[in-house]
Amino acid sequence: MKNHKILTIALLIIVLFTHEVSAGWVISSGTKVRVSSGSYVKTEGNLSILANGKITNDGVLGLKGNFSNEGEATLGSGVFNFTGTNAQLLTGNFVLMDMMVHSGSSVEILPGTQVTVNGTAASLNGTSGIIVRSDQTGSGSLIHNTSNLQGSVEEFLTSEKWHYISAPISDAVIGSYLDIYLIDWDEPSAGWSYLVEPLALPLNAGTGYGVWASDQYTGNTTINFAGSLIAEDIVLNLDYSPASTQTGWNLIGNPFSSAVDWNANWTMNNVGGWAVIYDNGTDRGWNPYLPAGSQSYNNKSDGIIPLTQGFWVRATGAGATLTLPASERIHSNQPFYKEASEAEVPTLRLSVEGNNSNSEAVVILLPEATDGFDELYDLGKFNDSEGAPALYSLMGENEFVVNVLSSGFSSSSDPKINMGFEMDVAGQCKISAGGLESFSSETPVYLEDMLENNFIDLRLQPEYTFVTNPLDEVQRFVLHFSNPVGVTENPLTNRINIYGGKGYIYISMDEPVTGTARIYDMLGREAGNIRLDGSTKFYSIPSKGETYYVVRIIGNEEIRNKKVYVY
Repeated sequence: MKNHKILTIALLIIVLFTHEVSAGWVISSGTKVRVSSGSYVKTEGNLSILANGKITNDGVLGLKGNFSNEGEATLGSGVFNFTGTNAQLLTGNFVLMDMMVHSGSSVEILPGTQVTVNGTAASLNGTSGIIVRSDQTGSGSLIHNTSNLQGSVEEFLTSEKWHYISAPISDAVIGSYLDIYLIDWDEPSAGWSYLVEPLALPLNAGTGYGVWASDQYTGNTTINFAGSLIAEDIVLNLDYSPASTQTGWNLIGNPFSSAVDWNANWTMNNVGGWAVIYDNGTDRGWNPYLPAGSQSYNNKSDGIIPLTQGFWVRATGAGATLTLPASERIHSNQPFYKEASEAEVPTLRLSVEGNNSNSEAVVILLPEATDGFDELYDLGKFNDSEGAPALYSLMGENEFVVNVLSSGFSSSSDPKINMGFEMDVAGQCKISAGGLESFSSETPVYLEDMLENNFIDLRLQPEYTFVTNPLDEVQRFVLHFSNPVGVTENPLTNRINIYGGKGYIYISMDEPVTGTARIYDMLGREAGNIRLDGSTKFYSIPSKGETYYVVRIIGNEEIRNKKVYVY
């Protein structure tokens, strides 16, 4: 039976026999089609499912044209046969039971398209039968359960940038990157080596590599991996070399034809909880073992590891192993990072900007953590990007970009953290404090700049700008969770009034105070000071307007800070 009509009304159609649609077939909004068991439907043209349309296939659905889905294409128990003589383009989201691509046919899963095959996937056209496309907007995605399924997966590379990659087939070779710089990481020597020949040298599944496409040879380019798509777990043995300058850092990768979710379901032994990806010059991390709101490093919003993405993990002891789990494959089209959620535990983020780059140092207070090294929680400092600023905690011989401490740390006798800072070019940098609201309002948070002899109350002044030079001492800053001058702030609050006026800062007291008033600009630099003589109740201090200042009064074993505006 042939039917040339386009379905345009909201109804339920059940196909109980052989049905051929010689023209294109559109399943309109509100229309539901079921291909019953034992039935066969064949389309000569394109099949389109509009929004709120639905097709359930319990029989055999033969397709010769493109297949687009804005509604639902549910698996049922049937087979989707692709028999076109031209490339058949898939757009939308599909959940299929069985998928068969016939000899001479080719199905292209376009960027942004998601295909899940819960039964059997087969290509009778070898690696040309199923192609997962990629371009500058993203990639297609295929999740299947068929061992040694033949197909192709593309990877788009932007030129003149380093990318950390991982092959999405089990039989990839370095020849896939002809005329592209390809490097391999070695943890024991903490160094890279170029892979040049033989071209048949394998790219190991689950291993990460670095690649650079140059304008001289390729410009922006697309790599095509043709071979056996991976649908099984891969177990990795990780390197751990105590003598290495980058002990335990292993570059691994996503080996699947879809994204994978780094979460607490992975099987690991002697491996830290962080996965770190390289994103256009910035390292970003995710740790699923920390509470919500504290799991991110450098604004990574989730544990998604994209298709063909290489990423860093850290072995924390000898015999470290990690399983790349097929069960955690996931479809993801997320092109941008989302805003982080509110922290459930005290989490201070010190973001540093400089030389058109940025980085982050994080301090988290967690009940189950210790004040030493916690292999599941802490994230050690690793290879810095050239020219980028690096701010990190110094705890004994350890350097942490994420330092997770016990909840009682901030109330200990001297709660402070030495902070290292490095940038291999001279210039101006800015530190911005975030997450202060997650701490008790009774907890002071100060940043001390030992080079400039400045103390910045981050609650009053959450941004601090400074000038750096590669010759500066690395241990430049101290983060204090107590008042660094050892005085109490509250007693002077109701006895001193500090305010700004036209060209002046005024200090008015109920009774004289002996001590010092220091004035800081919004870059944290001292702009002036006066001595409080213990007999005067009112001071007027000339100041340049129009701007904000922070006034700090220290006297009678007490302290008072106030932000004022001079006009």
